[in-house]
Formats: sequence, C-alpha cells, structure tokens
Amino acid sequence: VPITVASAADAVAVCKGGRPALALVDVHLKGDVDGIELGRRLREEFDVPFIFLTAYADEETVARAGAVGPGAYLLKPVNVDELRIAIEVAIVRHAAESQLRAQMRWMRGVLDAAGEGIIVVDRAGRFEVFNEAARRILDYSPGPQDRVGQMIDIAFFLPDQATPFLPEELPLARALRGEPSDRMDIYVRSAGSTEGVFVSATGRSLRGDQGEITGAVLTFRDVTAMRRTQERLATLATTDGLTGLGNHRAFQERLA
Repeated sequence: VPITVASAADAVAVCKGGRPALALVDVHLKGDVDGIELGRRLREEFDVPFIFLTAYADEETVARAGAVGPGAYLLKPVNVDELRIAIEVAIVRHAAESQLRAQMRWMRGVLDAAGEGIIVVDRAGRFEVFNEAARRILDYSPGPQDRVGQMIDIAFFLPDQATPFLPEELPLARALRGEPSDRMDIYVRSAGSTEGVFVSATGRSLRGDQGEITGAVLTFRDVTAMRRTQERLATLATTDGLTGLGNHRAFQERLA
C-alpha cells in the first residue's frame, strides 16, 4: 500500500498523479464526498478498480455501493486472507473488463469503417449498433432510448411506388419475427429531412444458444444514384428528345 488518504479529494489527487493498481475505499470519508461517489469517479474518470471496506451493511448503503460496480464489498473487521483473495479477483476482473472494452472499441472501429450501413437491435428493438455509414446514409443518429417501432412511428421509412410495405413488413421488423429479407429496395427519410434516399436492405435474425431470437441486424447500401439513373433511362426510352412528348414506344405501351 504505497499511500493512504482520508478524503475523496486527496484520493483524486493521487489518481491524477499516477493511476494505482487498486483502491481500498471506506464508504464514509472526511469531506462532502463519500466513498461511494469516490468509487464512481475512480471507475469513470481514472479506470481504477476498487473494493469497499466498511462497517455498514444496511440495504440502502449496499444498494448504492453495488450500483457503482466495486470489485468487492467487505465488512470490517476484515479477514486478511479474504481481503487478499478479493484484491486478486478484483484486479483480474478489471483486466478482463478492460480487454473486453478494447475489443468492443476495435469492433466498433471495424463497423464504422464498413462501406455499408449496419444496424443492430436487441430483442425489444432498441438500437445497439448504428455504424457511421448508417448515420451518413440515413442522416440520423439514434438516441439511447430509440427503438425500431418509434422510428417507424415517426415515418422514418416512407413507402413509395417501389416499396409498398407496411411498417411491420420492413426488413428489420421482419427479422425480429425470424423472417429473413434479401435486398429489399426501401425509400428512407429521416423525420427532419425533406430529401430521402433509396437503400437496398437485407435483414437477418440474431439467435442465442437455444435458437431463440435475441435481436436483428440490418445491412444496407445507398442505391439512390442507381435508381435515379434507371428513372432517367426509362424516361429517355419513352420520350422524344426534341419535343419532350411520349414517343412511339410509349404510345404502344399506353395503347396496349
């Protein structure tokens, strides 16, 4: 134990000077900030694992302490062997959590580097992944509470002549029911935008170990330019270039 301090302010100063391997924190400290709030700061600001050492075992204190994610919660007087084990477990657990966070950052970097839009939702339809391409194509960045249904309710997906789908037939909604979708052309417009885009979307279910549906993934690409080109070619094929009127082909199609 290289240093012992009596207040949260002193503990924060120590962490600013150099991150310790672990902190043993009493719930009641000198000053306005108690040990539970200090534990939250140790985790969020300095990524330092900590163990609570306290004489208090009331339900309210235990609940508050548990909410900030300590490595352990030990009651005084502390058994030295139990403390040693708790320290070793807390350090190993923190290392595993740090490795998991690094892997998540790596995975999100890969997803953001992808050229296609990728959206992942959980079983309740809450967004878990909304990569950079999806934000760019859809001109939308969901909040932490956004759900698929809420987005559909605000007319995020708008039907047009090419996409006569009811909201429940859209690829992501179908995937949550276990129904795959392949390369559906959908016209999409975010709530605050007047210009929409055409996307070609594929939806798939995500399943757990027992085969249960745990979420869904939607991949899509912007095909607006291709659709506009197709529309121009169709217009050229049925329109006289000089007058702008329908040509003989258009006449025959209309007559038929």
